[in-house]
Amino acid sequence: MHEEEQTPEPIPQPAPQKDGFPGGLIVGLLVVAALVVFAAQNTAPVEVRFLSFEANASLIVVILISAAGAVIADQIFSVMFRRRRRRRRQDKEELRRLRDGG
Repeated sequence: MHEEEQTPEPIPQPAPQKDGFPGGLIVGLLVVAALVVFAAQNTAPVEVRFLSFEANASLIVVILISAAGAVIADQIFSVMFRRRRRRRRQDKEELRRLRDGG
């Protein structure tokens, strides 16, 4: 008797949803709009102090630089988090494969 090797059937993946705009995009656009309105209404010059650095700048500039810094920091930390999560997932898959003798 000859036994055929059975390969496991692939696990079906859910189809991506295409419901129009993603919710994050809408929230992001609302935050940007609120930031622009807030910055436009607060144009007075302010003194900025950071460590030993002092400068006078328009409040709009301070707000926009702070917001840009926050977006950049968010992107950096998001990339780091995704890489760590992907590596953990790969490690788990490799461990599962080694346990199963595959």
